[in-house]
Amino acid sequence: MKTSHLLTISILILGFSALNLQGKVDFNRQIRPILSDKCYKCHGPDAKNQKSDFRIDSFEEAIKEYNGFVGLTPGNLEESEIHWRIYSDDPIDVMPPPESKHPLTEAEKKLIDQWIMEGGKYDKHWSFQPLPKSVAVPASKHPTAKNEIDHFVAQKLEASSLKPSKETDKTTWLRRVTYDITGLPPTLEDLDAFGADSTKDAYEKVVNRLLDTDEYAERMTSEWLDVARYSDTYGYQVDRNRNVWQWRDWVIQSFRKNQAYDQFVTEQIAGDLIPHATRDQILATCFNRLHPQKVEGGSVPEEFRIEYVADRVHTFGTAFLGLTMECTRCHDHKYDPVTQKDYFSLSAFFNNIDEAGLYSYFTGSVPTPTLELGDLPSDEKIKSAEQKLKVARESADAEDGFTKWMQEVKHETVGRANYFSKPIKNPYPNGVDPEFNPLNLKPALWLDANEYNSTSGNWADLSGNQNHATRHATPKINAHKPSRLQVVRYQLNDYHQFKEIKNIRTVFWVMSKTPGNSGSPLCHQSAHHFYSNGNKFWHPQHTHEHIRKGSLQINGMKANAESEYPNELAVVSLRTTG
Repeated sequence: MKTSHLLTISILILGFSALNLQGKVDFNRQIRPILSDKCYKCHGPDAKNQKSDFRIDSFEEAIKEYNGFVGLTPGNLEESEIHWRIYSDDPIDVMPPPESKHPLTEAEKKLIDQWIMEGGKYDKHWSFQPLPKSVAVPASKHPTAKNEIDHFVAQKLEASSLKPSKETDKTTWLRRVTYDITGLPPTLEDLDAFGADSTKDAYEKVVNRLLDTDEYAERMTSEWLDVARYSDTYGYQVDRNRNVWQWRDWVIQSFRKNQAYDQFVTEQIAGDLIPHATRDQILATCFNRLHPQKVEGGSVPEEFRIEYVADRVHTFGTAFLGLTMECTRCHDHKYDPVTQKDYFSLSAFFNNIDEAGLYSYFTGSVPTPTLELGDLPSDEKIKSAEQKLKVARESADAEDGFTKWMQEVKHETVGRANYFSKPIKNPYPNGVDPEFNPLNLKPALWLDANEYNSTSGNWADLSGNQNHATRHATPKINAHKPSRLQVVRYQLNDYHQFKEIKNIRTVFWVMSKTPGNSGSPLCHQSAHHFYSNGNKFWHPQHTHEHIRKGSLQINGMKANAESEYPNELAVVSLRTTG
């Protein structure tokens, strides 16, 4: 086969010599596209689609010997099977084969020959090559060039036998640059001012002015929001609004203050890991959680938690690596140098968030982990108040003043010291003044658990107001096995009813003879019912405590729905507060 082409070798070499005057071949720009489009399908990295053992996607593979021939012999066309195959007129031997419908053009064949003669060098994809530390400005100075970039453009135009377009008028230029930087057209005032500015730096002043606008920051932010897959809702079928606009505003401010790109990236990927991280640096990490989130019935939480991790990997690859990572979730990438092991090694960094796979269906709760944010003026006021409080607490008079206050309000105090954020000296170690008497508070209603008559169903009012509670349905006295106490047990719609109390505001107190089991939840309207419907506790048509399993917890003491009131909850009283 080679002998049939010996006559053409001298002609090809002469042609190569003429072509070489145009400069060296650039593998990534000129050769890789040809091989990728017309050769890789059968001789590339995809093992399942290879038509032979010969591969041309890497230098190491191309120079190997296969069945007595070598595909690429650097600097030697005659010993390179690639050369003979692309010029063959035999439909069996020619590459690419006719049935591929991708024949090489004469120009492409000459480029491949030139590449072989120059050593058949392979380069990494341009995106994997480090940027040079500096680039020399072309020596030839083009008359139309006004800055260094123009010289590079002019050099490429000349190499391609092209000429630059003539300089545009000022009005058109201003329109272009304003749209490009802000996404908005210039105003009439901008046009007039620029048209009248004949100074040398008129163009520079326009660009600097536009870069210093909110519109520029918002224009750049809109591009980044697309990269970050930003959305004001969770996505999927059951869609809801979500509060992530604070992150969007953070991005706007980052562009507004011209934040360095390395800081911009670092804070979004791992701002919470920066020593002494600020609130804004933690907020920046919302970038990692802008993926869709699911709540539909039947969804498996762990399945979608892993989907969120995968989304972070894909977004990280697209935003910061310039790579699509989706393929390597299932197998090594067929074209990019990324393996499945690389994929899951990277995913480990995004798989350590304490989060749930589904957000709350029944409430508007923000999916954890969360960051509580306030408006800046309020934050400053809170910070100032906390500083004043710190000074007051450190004052020598603070403890004496508090003790005096405790003496003044002791009859109003039912709870123990653990109602406060820090332990304090409590004058009543047992939690309640031994001499305390609810009658001193003139309660509107006083029900003592020990006074409940299970036979008649009545519950005597000890306040003196004769507002005795009458039974509805069949609450019973039962033994509460865990605590070994006698309890009043309410089933479903059982309740006790008493006369309406007309005061607008009341306080519902539950007091215990056992230290530590007292509480005082608020009720906002007049009270005439106190009952359990088996799932919620109602106090005049308002849910006064609603926990998912239907339980009311009073400072550590639980009364479960289908409700049990231990007889240690000694006094139930209502008194007016205004």
